[in-house]
Amino acid sequence: MLEQRIINTADTIARGNAVSHNLNHNRYAFFNCINAEHITQIKYTVAGMTNKYKYFIIIGFGGSINAGMAFAALRQHNITYIDNIDPDSTTDKIANINNCKETLVICISKSGKSEEVLLLYKIFLAHFEKHDCKKNFTIITSKNNNLLHKKAIAASHQVINHPEDIGGRFSYLSIVGLLVAALAGIDIISVCQGARKAINNYLHKIARCIATGFYYSQYLSNLLLFRKQILYA
Repeated sequence: MLEQRIINTADTIARGNAVSHNLNHNRYAFFNCINAEHITQIKYTVAGMTNKYKYFIIIGFGGSINAGMAFAALRQHNITYIDNIDPDSTTDKIANINNCKETLVICISKSGKSEEVLLLYKIFLAHFEKHDCKKNFTIITSKNNNLLHKKAIAASHQVINHPEDIGGRFSYLSIVGLLVAALAGIDIISVCQGARKAINNYLHKIARCIATGFYYSQYLSNLLLFRKQILYA
């Protein structure tokens, strides 16, 4: 038992040193998202969306949507999330769309091959076409000519490139997380400043803590899903 603890401790220290080394040498793509140009582009994109639309529907699964949900939970907003293909839930959310002309649907899938996202994209597009609003879509996906990308281009929808070197649980500081945060009215400049400060604190403090969180309020459920994906990969 003691020998195993020693091995585990040594392994943890080695992993921590590797992380520190990679952060110091900018080898994590998500860390490179914390820059003025990236933030300015997102704010410009969001300004264009909010000037034209009042309501937003975000379609995505896993890391494509959890970060945005966690951020947006901090504010009152007009954002609806679709992260499952339950027919009753999907039908209810479509029925609750009050004004298609003032609603933008944002579909997120890095691979562009997610069958769930493709299915929901098809369902919502059919509904919006009935209301003569088939252009009210923005697609965030890789620019590798995947199926979602092809369909978006064919339908003349706005396409935003998903970072090729960032995916899933590490996308919270990319456009996937920060765009939704900005739509919810969160100051993404402060978010990025806080992220940079946290990383710098990690790099320059000798003692590091591993924290476990317990949540007793349903209002923190989105934060729990996000934290679970980050910490318990």
